[in-house]
Amino acid sequence: MDDLSALRSELNELREQLMPAVGDLYITRTNTNPVERYGGTWVLIEQKFLYGAAEGATPADGGSSTHVHGLSNAYAMIGKGSSYLVSRQSTVPSYSYNVGVSSGTAPISGSFTGGVDLGGNTNSASNLPPYYEVFIWERTL
Repeated sequence: MDDLSALRSELNELREQLMPAVGDLYITRTNTNPVERYGGTWVLIEQKFLYGAAEGATPADGGSSTHVHGLSNAYAMIGKGSSYLVSRQSTVPSYSYNVGVSSGTAPISGSFTGGVDLGGNTNSASNLPPYYEVFIWERTL
C-alpha cells in the first residue's frame, strides 16, 4: 500500500509539473477544450492575432478587424506635370502677383488664394494578411 501511495504522489507531482500554468496558451487545429486533456479552466480566444510583446512589457489587447481612413490621413496633390504641391491643408498657400503694363497705365497687383477642399472617408476595409486559422485557448484557473 505504501508503494501505491508513493506512486500516486509521484504521478500527481509529475502531473502538476506538466500542467500548463495559468496564462499559458494552448494552440490547436482541433476544436477541443483543453480541459478534457489537462483539467483547469480555459477560455477560447476568438478572432484575434497573436502579437509579440516587447521584453518587459505587460501583455495587452488591441487593434480592430476593420478601419476607416479619415481626413487626418488625407492629402491633396495640386499641380500639373512633374511639379506638384502636396498639402494636408484644405487650401493651398496664397500667391501675390504684380503685373506691369506699358503705355502709361498703373500696374495691376493683387493676390490669389486657391484651394482644394478635402472631404469624406474611405470605406471600411479589412487589412487581414493571409492566415492559418487555429483555436487558441488560455488557461485562466
